Amino acid sequence: MPDHNTRQATIERLEDAIARLSQGHTTLTQRHAAIDNKFTQSHTVMDSKFESILDRLAALIVDPPSPKPPPNSPSPPVPQRPHMKLDIPKFDG
Repeated sequence: MPDHNTRQATIERLEDAIARLSQGHTTLTQRHAAIDNKFTQSHTVMDSKFESILDRLAALIVDPPSPKPPPNSPSPPVPQRPHMKLDIPKFDG
């Protein structure tokens, strides 16, 4: 009969070990899901920020300059600034 008690104890220890492994596996799965969820949220935020940066960059792009006229054509008149005369007072000691 002592053999029966030893087997029963061994079975109980195995069942306990399996229960702890199962609980540990569940905990790891939950932690992994939480980390994956945080990663997904961070990725979504980064995507939206990247799209915002691209939109701002597209708004800053200037139209390309117009092509230069051929050398035979007359150049357009260059607007001149009006001439301003400044009267500066002089010191007469």
